[in-house]
Amino acid sequence: MTVYAPVTSITFNEKKPSVAVGRSIALSWTVKPQDATDSSVSFSTNKPDVVSVSDGTGLKRGECYVYATANDGSGKKATIRVTVTQPVTGVTMKYTSQNVGLNKYTTNTAILEPANADNKKMQWTSQDERIATVAGNGLNPKVTGRAWGTTTIIGTTDDGSYVVTYTINVGSR
Repeated sequence: MTVYAPVTSITFNEKKPSVAVGRSIALSWTVKPQDATDSSVSFSTNKPDVVSVSDGTGLKRGECYVYATANDGSGKKATIRVTVTQPVTGVTMKYTSQNVGLNKYTTNTAILEPANADNKKMQWTSQDERIATVAGNGLNPKVTGRAWGTTTIIGTTDDGSYVVTYTINVGSR
């Protein structure tokens, strides 16, 4: 006589899994009972264009559900939502040089590559704060002219630490 022990539950061990486009994620799961006759599972997703279940690779930005289904015919299934993020791959500036008056301000626009990158935060510094100061942590730094002269504004993306620079001329030029 053979005793068959069917799967009674499947649970994913991760809480809020996330993977970047082009990277892979390895999900883990638990099958109960531990001595199930066939504890193997098969994977599927509701959005195969967002994540590949064969190797866990993020294919494009978005969210999808990944399903683990027991292969023993018990019908037991686990579901987990996976977020695929789009990392920054580069940055440029709308203007490579700008003029600003003394005690006046101007803004510029950082252009992230790709445009749908998730993290749009940047850190900004002025090479010479006696000439111009910079404020903001997004894509549109606000530069204020403090003294006549020329300096460089430096932006660094939070995601990937990509650096971009542009020139600020303060005064009448």
